[in-house]
Amino acid sequence: MKCPVFSDERLERLGKYFVYHRIYDRYGITFERFVRMVEAGTWGKEYSENDDEDIMECDICGTRFVGLSKPCPVCKSIMVSTAV
Repeated sequence: MKCPVFSDERLERLGKYFVYHRIYDRYGITFERFVRMVEAGTWGKEYSENDDEDIMECDICGTRFVGLSKPCPVCKSIMVSTAV
């Protein structure tokens, strides 16, 4: 099944992130739901691992993630800013 929103390359990167960070094991979220959350921008908001850290948003692909001074875990871009 082809995803209408993400390219095959982006889906592959999201899959690697999903497996590496054991998203299903840790949060019980399926890969399909994870992709939808990334698409909606709710992944970083709802499941940040540490509330003390800032939620960052990639300026290139829009992925939200926790932590400062890190490249985007999906597209590896260093063009990130604090999510609002």
